[in-house]
Amino acid sequence: MGDKKALVLFDYAPPAFKVGGPARSAEGLMYWLKDIGIKDYKILTRNSDIDGTPFTETDTKKYKNTFPIDYFTKNYEIIKYLKGKNYVSITLNSFFSPFFSIIPLIFIKIGFLKAEKIILFPRGELIESALCQKKNKKLIYLFFFKLFLNNIIDTYIATSDLEKKSIISFFGEEVKIKLLTNLRKRNEVSQRKKNNSKTTLAYVCRVSKIKNIEFLIDLLSNLDTDEIECFIIGNIEDQDYYRTLRKKIEKGNLQNIITFTDAVTPEEISLFLDSSDIFISTSKSENYGHSIVEAIEHEIPVIIGKDTPWSHKDIFGVFSVLTWELEDWVKTLRKVINLNSEEREKVNIELRTMNQTNLELESKAAQKYAREMLLIE
Repeated sequence: MGDKKALVLFDYAPPAFKVGGPARSAEGLMYWLKDIGIKDYKILTRNSDIDGTPFTETDTKKYKNTFPIDYFTKNYEIIKYLKGKNYVSITLNSFFSPFFSIIPLIFIKIGFLKAEKIILFPRGELIESALCQKKNKKLIYLFFFKLFLNNIIDTYIATSDLEKKSIISFFGEEVKIKLLTNLRKRNEVSQRKKNNSKTTLAYVCRVSKIKNIEFLIDLLSNLDTDEIECFIIGNIEDQDYYRTLRKKIEKGNLQNIITFTDAVTPEEISLFLDSSDIFISTSKSENYGHSIVEAIEHEIPVIIGKDTPWSHKDIFGVFSVLTWELEDWVKTLRKVINLNSEEREKVNIELRTMNQTNLELESKAAQKYAREMLLIE
């Protein structure tokens, strides 16, 4: 059966939002390809968010009417759909997804699925800190992947230097790697609104160990917190970890300082950022950092650790702490809290310029991806 379109597989795509970055990456690609007039492709994804709750027809209607996307409720449906198809190119946006990466690659290997070009975005899954979760299973699959599947990948896509290094560490210098910036949906940013005189911190992240939230709690324990409030905005993915964090908060008497919002929509995240003074991330693993980029878009001072692609940017407004020494973080946070009005204005100008530069890079990346990866002119 012939199909001259490019195929793009995502584990999660909008209207999914609880999963965080993976769905935002899909959303960014969808909107950018639409903006540059690319239509001759098909996206396949699952019909649920990370918690497994199926989307309704109402949930997906907006996206089906706007983008070439199909949703699958049952895992066997994707297998049945792919068998016997022939595409111009196939892009896989996960390394370890069973039904949206592993099985399609096996189908390609045995000839059940064909394409002129196979592109693999690991999406940060090969970075050392990300491999820690279910590490043994992942290492077993990596062993068999290198033996049987690596040779069918035409191009790996890395969205950061860190990810490029992780790909090389597993597959060597001889594999073809393209470095492309990630794509994000451009958002309309509202006028910032402050509802009180407290300094409001926002950390947008899934509640999971890799986000290093306990370090943020320790940080706030070392400050005069009477004039600070902190919102941790994102899906409570790991309930055991969340309970550990709650105990730590109670022990530090920070119940009135730290608030977990649980999962909120992208629109609600934008509202939180509109009313925040500082964005802070203590994550130890960010392949791209959608939330960091969104904070820059909102022109909020950003405090981040050394393990993000944005850590070494020479920008007044992106305050990188290049150690995990608590006193260095305390010092940086106090510095940002005490910025005067002139320094705040400089932050706004620098981040506005940085955001414009990011958008220009994304436009070029979208066109390059369509032309060189999807093989669509």
